[in-house]
Amino acid sequence: MITLKKTIERCRKVKLKILVFASNLKEAEKIQKLKPDYLVIEPPELVGGKKSVSKEKPELISKIKSKIKMKFLVGAGVHTHEDVIIACKLGAAGIAVSSAITKAKNPEKKLRD
Repeated sequence: MITLKKTIERCRKVKLKILVFASNLKEAEKIQKLKPDYLVIEPPELVGGKKSVSKEKPELISKIKSKIKMKFLVGAGVHTHEDVIIACKLGAAGIAVSSAITKAKNPEKKLRD
């Protein structure tokens, strides 16, 4: 966390927006204390896979919403409009763009879908 804290301080000095990823609630609680601009919850076992955090770990999103006092985004396995809707209904402010978008043959079309 020392390296992360120093990195956030440096980013603030040069006026960058700060987005930090957390893999679980415990990490999210620690990161929140550093006051980044954005927090993303993204379980590593779901990153780049076919299963979304919205469907595989909805309770994680709900717990983050109840314990974290800042807005947060959800990442990991987000592939469909339904994944986004579920994440937002559970308390997320939105999603982090997933590999489903960045690896698509037509990223703009995939994003619009």
